[in-house]
Amino acid sequence: MTAASIVRIATLALGLGAISCSKTRDLNTAEFDVYYFLPKESQGRVLGTVTGLEACGSLAWSQARSDKAPADSWSYVCCLVEADNRCVEKHR
Repeated sequence: MTAASIVRIATLALGLGAISCSKTRDLNTAEFDVYYFLPKESQGRVLGTVTGLEACGSLAWSQARSDKAPADSWSYVCCLVEADNRCVEKHR
């Protein structure tokens, strides 16, 4: 088996795992920590915890408008919260 084949298999396995994890949860009712990143910051800022993936994006966009940040100068990540684990999965 070549290295390229191993990479393809690993990528497929990881991709299928991510799909199955998300399908088992209702992302509209799940809790997410909202991380907001600007280029000059070494770490993201936690904006807060929200319910629903759509609310996560809305909070990040709201912060960007408040900062007057151009669309290509910032990013965000929604971290799925479960029990004691603050970032089970990352979403956008």
